[in-house]
Amino acid sequence: MATRKELVNEVLRRLREPELGADSTIASSTYAVMVASFLNDVKEECEDAWGWGQLRETVQFDTESGTSLYSLPLTTVRTKLLSMWNTTQNSRMRQVTEDYFNRSTLIGTQANAGPSYYRDRGVNAATEYKQVELLATPDGVYTIKAEVVNPQKELTTDDEKVTLSMARKAMVYGTWGLCISERGEDGGQLMDEITNKYSFYLQTAIELDRRSYPGDGDSEVV
Repeated sequence: MATRKELVNEVLRRLREPELGADSTIASSTYAVMVASFLNDVKEECEDAWGWGQLRETVQFDTESGTSLYSLPLTTVRTKLLSMWNTTQNSRMRQVTEDYFNRSTLIGTQANAGPSYYRDRGVNAATEYKQVELLATPDGVYTIKAEVVNPQKELTTDDEKVTLSMARKAMVYGTWGLCISERGEDGGQLMDEITNKYSFYLQTAIELDRRSYPGDGDSEVV
């Protein structure tokens, strides 16, 4: 996996700018700081383009009797929830619409039981963890596991490695394109070539990763 500094140097090299030496840091060069900022922007764009296997993980929590709202541990505002499982009852939980959830909870009397359904409830304001609400409201302790896509946080240190190594080439070309645009040189053939390469490398990486998840649907880079 490439480090933040290594990727910044790859972009600087393409821009014909001095690379950072072994004793230099990104913070020591205002131009490198800008490149690193653009790199984070492109990294986020690549991460959000597909449910990458390198970003997938399983998180879990235990329910409490009488409590229906839960935060998914170690998630963020950008986390994508793929599936949820009630492993205590060996069953997959199904996501339902707001209308279904409201009709089930607001009309009549609901008995607490083992949860079989859930709905997305945004983000916990205090922790910024993703939240879900369960149906039925648990009547005891159940272990719930969730498969999620957890994008990496912004790169902040020189030696921090990029988790999404499959999209390394796309990140370099996407960052290069933003730097060209910042220079005001985004109207020529070079910019078109860089943009096309960025899309090509990102789509190719997605298609390669999709082979491991054939049931997850198509994705197209526009």
